[in-house]
Amino acid sequence: MVLMYTSAYRPMRQQTFETFWYTHHLAFFFMLCLYTHAVGCFVKTNESLGPKRCKGYYSVHYTIWGGIIYFFGHVLREIRSRQFTQITKVINHPSKAIEIQFSKPSFKYNASQYLFLNVPAVSSLQWHPFTITSAPDDPYVSVHIRQVGDFTNELGEALWL
Repeated sequence: MVLMYTSAYRPMRQQTFETFWYTHHLAFFFMLCLYTHAVGCFVKTNESLGPKRCKGYYSVHYTIWGGIIYFFGHVLREIRSRQFTQITKVINHPSKAIEIQFSKPSFKYNASQYLFLNVPAVSSLQWHPFTITSAPDDPYVSVHIRQVGDFTNELGEALWL
């Protein structure tokens, strides 16, 4: 929890976003530890009030469904992210901005949504969010990317080679 908290601090997050990203995926293991830490019957009822028995922690009843939905949401996102995507056009705009157009017939979206983009030529582990700039009725999906950081600069170089 300390790692998740310190990596969420704005200057730290801006300097090394990957640290923020990976430590926040430790939340799953943090929740598993939280669920199992009361298994040893550390808290018992008062003997003067009745028979001695384990007094359980009931937080699991309130958080388990959110944890299950979180886990299966990530599994579904992982399955959907494995679908093939073909880049159809790259346009170089002024001010170090590039537009990437690609076809993905199975991809349905609404206005103002975003997508996570992974480019294995740059990094197979990094997924970056970008706002979708094409209309839902367009025959392609497009994103506009301004080259301001390590990932976006390397992405621009990889697309122009």
